Amino acid sequence: IYTTILGNQENLNNIVKNIPNTRRIYKNKEINLGIRIPKEVLNLLKIVFAPYSEYSPWKSFSYKYNYDEIKDFSVNEKNNIFYNYLMKYGKKFHFDKYAYVGISLPLENSLYYAFTLGRYIKNTTKNTRVVFGGSIITRVWDDLMKFPEIFDMFCDELLVGDGDVSIVKYTQYVENKLAPEEVPGMVYKTKNNSIVANKAFNVDINEVKPPSFKRIDLKKYPKKILFNFQLSRGCNWGKCSFCTFSYPYRTIRSMLDVKNAVDMIEDMAKKHNIRDFYIVDETIPSSFFIDFANEVIKRKLKIRYDCRLRLEEEFTYDMFQLLAKSGLRSVFWGYEAESERVLNLMNKGINPAKRKKILTDAKTAGIINKLGFIFGFPGETEDEIMQTISFIKENFKKTFDRFGISIFSLEKNSYIIQDPEKFVISDIKKRSDFGIGYDFKDNVLSRDRAYELISYCSKVLDSESLINITE
Repeated sequence: IYTTILGNQENLNNIVKNIPNTRRIYKNKEINLGIRIPKEVLNLLKIVFAPYSEYSPWKSFSYKYNYDEIKDFSVNEKNNIFYNYLMKYGKKFHFDKYAYVGISLPLENSLYYAFTLGRYIKNTTKNTRVVFGGSIITRVWDDLMKFPEIFDMFCDELLVGDGDVSIVKYTQYVENKLAPEEVPGMVYKTKNNSIVANKAFNVDINEVKPPSFKRIDLKKYPKKILFNFQLSRGCNWGKCSFCTFSYPYRTIRSMLDVKNAVDMIEDMAKKHNIRDFYIVDETIPSSFFIDFANEVIKRKLKIRYDCRLRLEEEFTYDMFQLLAKSGLRSVFWGYEAESERVLNLMNKGINPAKRKKILTDAKTAGIINKLGFIFGFPGETEDEIMQTISFIKENFKKTFDRFGISIFSLEKNSYIIQDPEKFVISDIKKRSDFGIGYDFKDNVLSRDRAYELISYCSKVLDSESLINITE
């Protein structure tokens, strides 16, 4: 890795120098270097942050999310850099002046640092409460409940599900204006030491105010800022067998009113002098997208945006022309596999025969296509993976511009975990106390062989190709 960094120093400098030049068209090889080199450097830097992990070339660090290890790490002076930072500088944050501190956990490895911070706050303050929330808490709250000590040592409560209403109700609870059972999605310890979980609350996105950045000094950020924006809550399909986004608490699907959505984007664009947006929704229905694009064009908004979509046959060339005119630059599509049988196992709910035409129409309209593939889906054969590799080889740079390959990961809350026999998997074991992943045996194709096929795929493709391998 170190040799690679040194050997590509000149290329890296040229890439950095030209980043502000947004009109320049980059070659795939330059993009590859611009992404791969910093990622390898960061992998090296992770070493000091991951004392309880194992390093392997393809998946970097694999944290062990066991309670005892996280507990030990939270006060580990030798290895926990964050703990030592708090010991040295923690007082300057004056945690004791707050009624509560909310800590958001977006990723599994956030557990290590949230526990460290939560423990520090509870040890150094008398009345400040600590509440954990975020996407990972929503996924592992029932596992956290199994360790009641957590609610004494690291936090006071958890908030599960949509936080827009819950955090307001939680504030009222802290002020003794509401009883604990009145806070939706709150998990807490009662006076008799039992752990209670209130039902999570779904929020209609139309009732949520637009994001405010008034406390953030945007002048400290690069001139080209990309703002995330959400048009909906939930997925209009939500039935893919590997899906982990349709959590059990998610019972409603809501979308912004089109004019309301464009009002928000227009206001953010003018207020902060920005034009670049990333729409973070799992997907966007074609009918909504047409109205959205027409409204953007009608108002003559000079914006650019990227999004994720499903390969639904409702998307046509004329529609892509309209979307491109409104500012759509690129789309990430979940192509997953070439085999129709595998797609049926995945329950994608799309017409496999129409996918290539959709991609061709989008690319012809000037939209960048990014594809996601899954290798090693339960029950998938080696021949079926080879079909996907052949598709990638024949169509890369013709119908799509970038792609990523994921090794299938069996995760909590997916439909597969509820019916493993249907997907020909066995020996399912939870990896750790709080991890969302499971180890399993695929009775058709081994995991090691799936990794070998990814390696093979990278070799048969052009050396300039960009392949992201994730699990």
